[in-house]
Amino acid sequence: MIRSFYSRIDKIAESNWDSLTEELIWKERIEKAVRFRAKADRYRCIAAGVLLQRVVMNIQDYSTENDLTVRQAKNGKPFFPELNGVHFNISHSGNYVVCAVGNEEVGIDVEVRQKDYMKIARNFFTEKEFLWICNAEGSEQDLRFLRMWTLKESYVKMTGMGLTEKLNGFEIIPPDLNTEKHQSLDGLSINCSVIISGNPEAVNFCEYFIDDVNIAVCSHDNIETKIEEIRL
Repeated sequence: MIRSFYSRIDKIAESNWDSLTEELIWKERIEKAVRFRAKADRYRCIAAGVLLQRVVMNIQDYSTENDLTVRQAKNGKPFFPELNGVHFNISHSGNYVVCAVGNEEVGIDVEVRQKDYMKIARNFFTEKEFLWICNAEGSEQDLRFLRMWTLKESYVKMTGMGLTEKLNGFEIIPPDLNTEKHQSLDGLSINCSVIISGNPEAVNFCEYFIDDVNIAVCSHDNIETKIEEIRL
């Protein structure tokens, strides 16, 4: 089962950031954070690392006395060699940092709702995906764009394709065209196909809608429809 978590950096007091940085034992994450010039980018980087660290340590009962090191798998995805069998992914946007953790490959994406997105949709989505967005109006069109963007990003993050695969190089059957879906109080769970070179691949998605952000999680494993908030 894949579990998802989020934290809000706007709820973290300015005086707490030094202690959060000291808490983080993921050394590569600290090195990455200090390379950012903008303070907000550094904070998001640190917060995402601390969130993931707290989650995996709680699941694995891992001691903070040991360092977490990161290695790259063949598909380019990072993993912790100390935590055998644990798969994870992180993302951040605006005031939100998110992570997904489980025993199977997983991808997660979070995006703040934005304007002027139709040019992005035309350039990065397939014709069917673009038309699905265009067939809505107003706020529903905004939501469809963000849903499709986060669904596709979560998929490439799960597979590890990342920047090696163009977002219009595969197609997600638009969510509203799928019959096998249900909505819980916490998330929208979707079982649908991703079309690559004409071949369908069955995957699981779960979407979360919180304030002005969309979060999408993708995995071949089942995904918990409840996303948990962790206060840092």
